[in-house]
Amino acid sequence: MPSVEEAAACAEAARQPRETRAQRTKRFLSSRAWQTKRYEIIRRDKGRCQYCGRTAADGVTIQVDHREPLSKRWDLRLADDNLVCCCNDCNFGKLAGPAAEIAAAAGIDEASPSSMSTEGV
Repeated sequence: MPSVEEAAACAEAARQPRETRAQRTKRFLSSRAWQTKRYEIIRRDKGRCQYCGRTAADGVTIQVDHREPLSKRWDLRLADDNLVCCCNDCNFGKLAGPAAEIAAAAGIDEASPSSMSTEGV
């Protein structure tokens, strides 16, 4: 049986508004853990879009993308194999179809973010 203090703490917690998914995502994206992981992924992929091969020197904005979106797989938010360096164009283009189709069209093995073909580069 909970003590009076524990019961009061539980009652107070129940009165607090729950954090929304958008709030949780915003908090995560501004966290030190995400900033550190993002930097590691950009270094791993050498700042090159793993779908089209462009870099910031080509005039594109480079991002780190979650292959499995946060809204579907929160548990993979910091998993290296769920993160890939990509440009704005490819990231927004991903919305048009599954990542595997986009990766195939770009000539890379979607299962391995660093396996981009360097042919013709």
